[in-house]
Amino acid sequence: MNTEYYRRNTCRLCDSKNLELVVKPAATPPGDRYVSADDLNQVQKIYPLDVFFCRDCGLLQLLDVVSPNILYGNYIYTTSISLGLVEHFRQYAVNVIERFHPKPNSLVIDIGSNDGTILRHFQALGMRVLGVEPATDIAQKATESGVETLATFFSPEVAQKIQYEYGKASIITANNVFANIDDLSTLIESIRSLLSPNGVFVMETGYGVDLIKNDVFDNIYHEHISYFNVKPLASFFPSSSDGINSCRSCRNQRGIYPFFCTITARFSAC
Repeated sequence: MNTEYYRRNTCRLCDSKNLELVVKPAATPPGDRYVSADDLNQVQKIYPLDVFFCRDCGLLQLLDVVSPNILYGNYIYTTSISLGLVEHFRQYAVNVIERFHPKPNSLVIDIGSNDGTILRHFQALGMRVLGVEPATDIAQKATESGVETLATFFSPEVAQKIQYEYGKASIITANNVFANIDDLSTLIESIRSLLSPNGVFVMETGYGVDLIKNDVFDNIYHEHISYFNVKPLASFFPSSSDGINSCRSCRNQRGIYPFFCTITARFSAC
Protein backbone atom coordinates (compact mmCIF):
# COMPACT_ATOMS: atom_id res chain seq x y z
CA MET A 1 0.00 0.00 0.00
CA ASN A 2 1.26 3.49 -0.90
CA THR A 3 1.63 5.40 2.37
CA GLU A 4 2.48 8.71 0.67
CA TYR A 5 -0.86 9.19 -1.08
CA TYR A 6 -3.95 7.33 -2.16
CA ARG A 7 -6.75 7.87 -4.66
CA ARG A 8 -10.30 7.57 -3.38
CA ASN A 9 -13.03 6.51 -5.82
CA THR A 10 -16.07 8.15 -4.23
CA CYS A 11 -17.17 11.71 -3.55
CA ARG A 12 -15.89 13.11 -0.28
CA LEU A 13 -19.31 14.51 0.69
CA CYS A 14 -21.97 12.19 -0.71
CA ASP A 15 -20.01 8.97 -1.42
CA SER A 16 -21.19 8.90 -5.04
CA LYS A 17 -19.08 7.28 -7.76
CA ASN A 18 -20.59 9.57 -10.39
CA LEU A 19 -17.39 11.59 -10.78
CA GLU A 20 -16.08 13.43 -13.83
CA LEU A 21 -12.50 14.61 -14.41
CA VAL A 22 -12.83 18.33 -15.27
CA VAL A 23 -9.35 19.82 -14.79
CA LYS A 24 -6.04 18.01 -15.21
CA PRO A 25 -3.10 20.20 -14.16
CA ALA A 26 0.40 18.80 -14.30
CA ALA A 27 1.44 16.77 -11.28
CA THR A 28 3.62 18.79 -8.90
CA PRO A 29 5.43 18.51 -5.58
CA PRO A 30 3.39 19.71 -2.58
CA GLY A 31 3.17 23.49 -2.81
CA ASP A 32 4.14 24.39 0.75
CA ARG A 33 6.80 21.77 1.25
CA TYR A 34 9.89 23.91 0.88
CA VAL A 35 13.31 22.33 0.44
CA SER A 36 16.64 23.31 1.91
CA ALA A 37 19.51 24.66 -0.17
CA ASP A 38 21.21 21.28 0.15
CA ASP A 39 18.24 19.56 -1.51
CA LEU A 40 17.78 21.91 -4.46
CA ASN A 41 19.48 19.49 -6.83
CA GLN A 42 17.36 16.56 -5.67
CA VAL A 43 14.35 15.50 -7.75
CA GLN A 44 11.22 16.24 -5.73
CA LYS A 45 8.39 13.72 -5.64
CA ILE A 46 5.30 14.79 -7.52
CA TYR A 47 1.65 13.93 -6.95
CA PRO A 48 -1.46 14.23 -9.16
CA LEU A 49 -3.64 17.35 -9.06
CA ASP A 50 -6.61 16.05 -11.05
CA VAL A 51 -9.85 17.89 -10.20
CA PHE A 52 -13.10 15.92 -10.29
CA PHE A 53 -16.72 17.08 -10.27
CA CYS A 54 -19.38 15.05 -8.47
CA ARG A 55 -22.42 14.93 -10.72
CA ASP A 56 -24.67 14.04 -7.79
CA CYS A 57 -23.86 16.70 -5.16
CA GLY A 58 -21.76 19.19 -7.15
CA LEU A 59 -18.52 19.10 -5.16
CA LEU A 60 -15.24 19.91 -6.91
CA GLN A 61 -12.46 17.86 -5.37
CA LEU A 62 -9.11 16.17 -5.66
CA LEU A 63 -9.38 12.41 -5.31
CA ASP A 64 -5.64 11.95 -4.78
CA VAL A 65 -4.94 12.55 -1.09
CA VAL A 66 -1.33 13.13 -0.03
CA SER A 67 -0.43 12.00 3.48
CA PRO A 68 -0.90 14.80 6.03
CA ASN A 69 2.48 13.84 7.49
CA ILE A 70 4.08 14.88 4.20
CA LEU A 71 2.05 18.07 3.88
CA TYR A 72 2.31 19.29 7.46
CA GLY A 73 5.34 17.57 8.94
CA ASN A 74 7.56 20.60 8.24
CA TYR A 75 4.88 23.27 7.88
CA ILE A 76 6.14 26.84 8.34
CA TYR A 77 3.27 29.15 7.33
CA THR A 78 1.81 31.20 10.19
CA THR A 79 -1.51 33.05 10.12
CA SER A 80 -0.19 36.31 11.52
CA ILE A 81 2.10 37.00 8.56
CA SER A 82 -0.80 37.21 6.07
CA LEU A 83 -1.94 40.68 5.12
CA GLY A 84 -5.17 41.61 6.92
CA LEU A 85 -5.74 38.29 8.69
CA VAL A 86 -5.13 39.46 12.26
CA GLU A 87 -7.81 42.15 11.93
CA HIS A 88 -10.08 39.80 10.00
CA PHE A 89 -9.99 37.23 12.80
CA ARG A 90 -10.47 39.92 15.45
CA GLN A 91 -13.74 40.91 13.77
CA TYR A 92 -14.61 37.23 13.25
CA ALA A 93 -14.30 36.57 17.01
CA VAL A 94 -16.34 39.67 17.87
CA ASN A 95 -19.09 38.63 15.44
CA VAL A 96 -19.27 35.10 16.88
CA ILE A 97 -19.50 36.34 20.48
CA GLU A 98 -22.10 38.98 19.64
CA ARG A 99 -24.23 36.52 17.70
CA PHE A 100 -24.17 33.48 19.99
CA HIS A 101 -23.63 35.07 23.42
CA PRO A 102 -21.58 32.33 25.13
CA LYS A 103 -21.19 32.68 28.88
CA PRO A 104 -17.96 34.26 30.14
CA ASN A 105 -15.11 31.77 30.40
CA SER A 106 -16.79 29.35 27.98
CA LEU A 107 -14.44 27.07 26.07
CA VAL A 108 -13.58 27.94 22.47
CA ILE A 109 -11.61 25.37 20.45
CA ASP A 110 -9.94 26.11 17.13
CA ILE A 111 -9.06 23.15 14.89
CA GLY A 112 -5.96 23.84 12.83
CA SER A 113 -5.24 26.79 15.10
CA ASN A 114 -1.81 27.58 13.66
CA ASP A 115 -0.12 30.31 15.73
CA GLY A 116 -3.26 31.00 17.79
CA THR A 117 -4.19 34.28 16.10
CA ILE A 118 -7.96 33.85 16.32
CA LEU A 119 -7.87 32.33 19.80
CA ARG A 120 -6.05 35.38 21.17
CA HIS A 121 -9.04 37.45 20.10
CA PHE A 122 -11.44 35.06 21.85
CA GLN A 123 -9.22 35.24 24.95
CA ALA A 124 -9.48 39.03 24.90
CA LEU A 125 -13.27 38.63 24.85
CA GLY A 126 -13.26 36.58 28.06
CA MET A 127 -13.22 33.04 26.68
CA ARG A 128 -11.11 30.03 27.66
CA VAL A 129 -9.32 28.79 24.57
CA LEU A 130 -7.61 25.68 23.27
CA GLY A 131 -5.90 25.14 19.94
CA VAL A 132 -5.30 21.92 18.02
CA GLU A 133 -2.44 22.22 15.53
CA PRO A 134 -0.40 19.40 13.93
CA ALA A 135 2.66 21.53 13.06
CA THR A 136 4.71 20.89 16.19
CA ASP A 137 6.94 23.97 16.11
CA ILE A 138 4.03 26.32 15.45
CA ALA A 139 1.93 24.70 18.19
CA GLN A 140 4.79 25.05 20.68
CA LYS A 141 5.27 28.74 19.87
CA ALA A 142 1.53 29.35 20.24
CA THR A 143 1.56 27.71 23.67
CA GLU A 144 4.60 29.72 24.71
CA SER A 145 2.79 32.89 23.66
CA GLY A 146 -0.13 32.12 25.97
CA VAL A 147 -2.50 30.14 23.74
CA GLU A 148 -2.53 26.52 24.95
CA THR A 149 -2.23 24.33 21.87
CA LEU A 150 -2.19 20.55 21.45
CA ALA A 151 0.41 19.53 18.87
CA THR A 152 -1.61 16.88 17.06
CA PHE A 153 -4.13 16.23 14.31
CA PHE A 154 -7.75 16.50 15.42
CA SER A 155 -9.34 13.04 15.67
CA PRO A 156 -12.06 11.19 17.63
CA GLU A 157 -9.43 10.19 20.18
CA VAL A 158 -8.23 13.78 20.57
CA ALA A 159 -11.84 14.99 20.90
CA GLN A 160 -12.39 12.45 23.69
CA LYS A 161 -9.18 13.52 25.44
CA ILE A 162 -10.18 17.20 25.25
CA GLN A 163 -13.64 16.49 26.62
CA TYR A 164 -12.16 14.57 29.55
CA GLU A 165 -9.48 17.14 30.39
CA TYR A 166 -11.13 20.45 29.44
CA GLY A 167 -14.87 19.78 29.14
CA LYS A 168 -17.18 20.48 26.22
CA ALA A 169 -16.89 23.57 24.05
CA SER A 170 -19.48 26.26 23.45
CA ILE A 171 -17.81 27.21 20.17
CA ILE A 172 -15.60 25.22 17.83
CA THR A 173 -13.99 26.91 14.85
CA ALA A 174 -12.12 25.51 11.86
CA ASN A 175 -10.80 28.11 9.47
CA ASN A 176 -9.18 27.16 6.18
CA VAL A 177 -9.20 23.57 7.40
CA PHE A 178 -12.38 21.91 6.11
CA ALA A 179 -11.09 21.87 2.53
CA ASN A 180 -7.92 20.10 3.65
CA ILE A 181 -9.49 17.03 5.29
CA ASP A 182 -10.51 13.85 3.49
CA ASP A 183 -12.71 12.12 6.09
CA LEU A 184 -15.23 14.89 6.73
CA SER A 185 -17.89 12.66 8.29
CA THR A 186 -15.53 11.58 11.07
CA LEU A 187 -14.44 15.19 11.54
CA ILE A 188 -18.02 16.39 11.97
CA GLU A 189 -18.93 13.58 14.36
CA SER A 190 -15.85 14.38 16.46
CA ILE A 191 -16.84 18.05 16.55
CA ARG A 192 -20.41 17.14 17.44
CA SER A 193 -19.27 14.96 20.34
CA LEU A 194 -17.19 17.81 21.74
CA LEU A 195 -19.80 20.57 21.57
CA SER A 196 -21.96 21.44 24.56
CA PRO A 197 -25.77 21.42 24.08
CA ASN A 198 -26.62 24.26 21.69
CA GLY A 199 -22.94 24.66 20.92
CA VAL A 200 -22.04 26.10 17.55
CA PHE A 201 -19.51 25.15 14.89
CA VAL A 202 -18.18 27.98 12.74
CA MET A 203 -15.88 27.47 9.79
CA GLU A 204 -14.37 29.59 7.10
CA THR A 205 -13.45 27.92 3.85
CA GLY A 206 -12.61 28.66 0.26
CA TYR A 207 -15.58 29.34 -2.01
CA GLY A 208 -15.24 27.30 -5.18
CA VAL A 209 -17.52 29.53 -7.25
CA ASP A 210 -15.28 32.55 -6.72
CA LEU A 211 -12.21 30.45 -7.41
CA ILE A 212 -13.60 29.64 -10.86
CA LYS A 213 -14.98 33.12 -11.59
CA ASN A 214 -11.69 34.78 -10.69
CA ASP A 215 -9.46 32.17 -12.37
CA VAL A 216 -7.58 31.58 -9.12
CA PHE A 217 -6.26 28.25 -10.28
CA ASP A 218 -3.06 28.62 -8.27
CA ASN A 219 -5.26 27.77 -5.28
CA ILE A 220 -5.50 24.21 -6.58
CA TYR A 221 -2.79 22.34 -4.73
CA HIS A 222 -2.42 19.28 -2.56
CA GLU A 223 -3.47 20.82 0.76
CA HIS A 224 -6.79 21.92 -0.72
CA ILE A 225 -8.61 18.74 -1.68
CA SER A 226 -12.16 20.20 -1.75
CA TYR A 227 -13.51 23.34 -3.44
CA PHE A 228 -16.88 24.04 -1.87
CA ASN A 229 -20.01 25.84 -2.85
CA VAL A 230 -23.09 26.10 -0.68
CA LYS A 231 -25.28 23.41 -2.25
CA PRO A 232 -23.00 20.41 -1.57
CA LEU A 233 -22.38 21.60 2.00
CA ALA A 234 -26.09 22.13 2.64
CA SER A 235 -26.71 18.54 1.54
CA PHE A 236 -23.88 17.22 3.71
CA PHE A 237 -24.53 18.93 7.03
CA PRO A 238 -28.08 17.71 7.77
CA SER A 239 -26.79 14.14 7.87
CA SER A 240 -24.85 14.94 11.02
CA SER A 241 -26.26 18.18 12.42
CA ASP A 242 -29.26 20.45 12.55
CA GLY A 243 -28.12 21.96 9.29
CA ILE A 244 -26.40 25.15 8.26
CA ASN A 245 -27.63 28.23 10.11
CA SER A 246 -26.02 30.68 7.76
CA CYS A 247 -23.48 31.22 5.05
CA ARG A 248 -21.95 34.58 4.27
CA SER A 249 -19.30 35.78 1.90
CA CYS A 250 -16.32 37.45 3.47
CA ARG A 251 -14.64 38.24 0.18
CA ASN A 252 -14.12 41.88 1.15
CA GLN A 253 -12.21 41.01 4.30
CA ARG A 254 -9.47 38.76 3.04
CA GLY A 255 -7.22 41.03 1.01
CA ILE A 256 -5.48 38.88 -1.57
CA TYR A 257 -7.70 35.87 -0.77
CA PRO A 258 -11.17 37.14 -1.75
CA PHE A 259 -12.99 33.86 -2.28
CA PHE A 260 -14.04 32.71 1.19
CA CYS A 261 -17.36 32.04 2.86
CA THR A 262 -18.28 31.45 6.50
CA ILE A 263 -20.58 28.58 7.52
CA THR A 264 -22.24 28.20 10.92
CA ALA A 265 -24.07 25.08 12.08
CA ARG A 266 -25.75 24.04 15.31
CA PHE A 267 -25.62 20.42 16.42
CA SER A 268 -28.03 18.31 18.42
CA ALA A 269 -26.60 17.17 21.74
CA CYS A 270 -25.05 13.69 21.67
